[in-house]
Amino acid sequence: MGRYNPQTDPSTIDLDAAKVKDWLGKGAQPTEAVAKLIKISGIEK
Repeated sequence: MGRYNPQTDPSTIDLDAAKVKDWLGKGAQPTEAVAKLIKISGIEK
């Protein structure tokens, strides 16, 4: 679905929006940390 690297400056967040939307559409409940990364990436549910 993507990758996150907090060790780069700034942190690298690379998510596949289509896969994230599909995953959420199937009822997946992201953790708070993952929800924050999704929000930062600008992916709308």
